[in-house]
Amino acid sequence: MIHLFNRLSFTRKLILINILVILPVILIGTVVSIYLISENEKRSLQDEIRAISQLTTAYATPDLLFNDKKALSITLENLNTFPNIIYACILNNDNEIMVTYGNSNIKFIPIKSKSKVFSDKENGKLFNYQLIEYKGETLGTLVVISNTSRLDELFRNLYISSFIGGSLSFLVLLFMSAKLQSFITQPILKLVDIIDNVVKTENYKIRIDENPYKDEIGVLYKDFNLMMANIESTTVSKNYLDSVVDALPEMLLVLDENNKILSINKAVTEITGFESINLINQSPGKIFGNDIIDKILDGSITESKLQTNQKTFDISISATAFINKEILQRTILSVRNITQQKKSEEVIAEYYDELEKKNRELEKLSYITSHDLKAPLRSIGSLIMMMKEDIAGEDITREEINDYFDLMTKRTNRMYSLINGILEYSRIGRRKDNTELVDLEQLLNEVIETVIPKHFEIIKQPAFPSIHFNKIQLYQIFQNLISNAVKYNDKPIGKIELSWKYIDDKYYFEIKDNGPGIAPKYHVKVFEVFQMLQARDKVESTGIGLSIVKKIIEQSNGSIGINSDFKEGVAFYFELPKK
Repeated sequence: MIHLFNRLSFTRKLILINILVILPVILIGTVVSIYLISENEKRSLQDEIRAISQLTTAYATPDLLFNDKKALSITLENLNTFPNIIYACILNNDNEIMVTYGNSNIKFIPIKSKSKVFSDKENGKLFNYQLIEYKGETLGTLVVISNTSRLDELFRNLYISSFIGGSLSFLVLLFMSAKLQSFITQPILKLVDIIDNVVKTENYKIRIDENPYKDEIGVLYKDFNLMMANIESTTVSKNYLDSVVDALPEMLLVLDENNKILSINKAVTEITGFESINLINQSPGKIFGNDIIDKILDGSITESKLQTNQKTFDISISATAFINKEILQRTILSVRNITQQKKSEEVIAEYYDELEKKNRELEKLSYITSHDLKAPLRSIGSLIMMMKEDIAGEDITREEINDYFDLMTKRTNRMYSLINGILEYSRIGRRKDNTELVDLEQLLNEVIETVIPKHFEIIKQPAFPSIHFNKIQLYQIFQNLISNAVKYNDKPIGKIELSWKYIDDKYYFEIKDNGPGIAPKYHVKVFEVFQMLQARDKVESTGIGLSIVKKIIEQSNGSIGINSDFKEGVAFYFELPKK
């Protein structure tokens, strides 16, 4: 019932309320009026019969004293002037009927009562018993019976007139109430239409003309206009704030007290690919992963990875909780893309490591350079002193002078080679050399023709690949390794093997010879600058070639090593990633 009432319009609710109020009032008023009128008529009829009975008793008393039935009959006949009386009789003390009037077929029960009036509703009659007394002595009883049909007709007409009057009153009151309620509902319905228009158009500039009457409706209109002004101001501020928030490059997510997403800014959609409709009322774990979202919210994780359909981001996350009266109201997640920052940090770290490495190399190079460059100078100085002493003694020959000059030339050339080696070593990594597709088959043939003597046996695996690398540096690698295999070989017939393989996007190369081996304790030392396993007077070398090779390979993210047990032969192997 309440559900049906709630579905009615405001106007119909008022009409129904009017009906429910007016109709019971009219019905109750009609019933009460009929009851009061009927009771009044009944009492009037009873009073009338009682008065007639008393008057008749007064006339009948002397006749009854003399037992004059004829006179008693004449007295009762006078009752014909009262059309409602349909029967009357006089009883003696033995309740025997002495005389009668009217319809003698009417039955009644004789009773002795000074005065008694009662109604027989079933038969529509009214009975009155009146004692006839003289000087305190009862002579008999007068019984008067009246017909109540007149009263019933009165009641019937009263009911009809009450129904007609009540119906007309109800219609008049309903019409008047409808007119009156229209004065009430019209401004309210007008306000409802305006509110509906605001909801549909979201036009918060709409205002309503204030009600001319200074009643509650007028106050409601005034409050509505004030509310709309506040909403308009709030909407402008909200739109401005939304524009600012959407313009931010950081992702912003607003969570409710249950840590469900209430709103997001534009950056969330642009970075994650999720539309707002797919995230509202969802857990932020849908974006960041359910396994870490609790740690993000409690602040134990401030940086993480964000995986989307397109790429992976490095992100910085901060969670700000808004608490009111110790109850969590909202949480704002601010997520910043720090991928570029991470890359910059990695580049800076690489530069720092490279700088540290350069400083260490420079420190080491400075020490070795000062030591190794002094050696040729000391030799030259010693030779000059020896020449001066021999010339002063005048016992030096031209051949000995030429030998001194030859030795000084060798020391000078060694110093020149050392300086060139130092320059070449220092240039590696400082300049960006362009890479190109290098045909290793052709490059190795050039190195072999230039470096390897004819009494050496060359075993080369066929079909060396073409790789992307700096051609000059690649030439330096193979030239230094192959020339070392030739330079230090102590066999009558030298043997050099060249091989390669390609595994897991890496090229593996090996240069193996049958010369003297290298003890394992020198496998690292031989790659250090100016380090040699044999005296320079025995083998002419700067001791910087393997350092150059190692530096070139490591600058290209490769590696180099040695296989040798010092018994016979050595194999230099190195790997280069595919570019």
